[in-house]
Amino acid sequence: LFVCLFVSCRSTLAKYHNWLIQKSVGVALNTLGSREFVLEKFGFDKTADDEIEFLNDIETALKPVCFHLNGMFSQFDIMDLP
Repeated sequence: LFVCLFVSCRSTLAKYHNWLIQKSVGVALNTLGSREFVLEKFGFDKTADDEIEFLNDIETALKPVCFHLNGMFSQFDIMDLP
């Protein structure tokens, strides 16, 4: 999980932030824990058979939030922020 998020941050947002912010993000990512730990915090039942279905449910729940934020960014003309 750490590697995936670190590479994503490094290739996108890191180029817009100074050294201190980049290192702070690295520290924060190191505190995430394992994939199993994160899924447990989201409420995944370890006895459940379908982890993919659970993650799809999370995505479905988060889509309205993303659309709302996108609308607000458009409304206030801040879509081009790095």
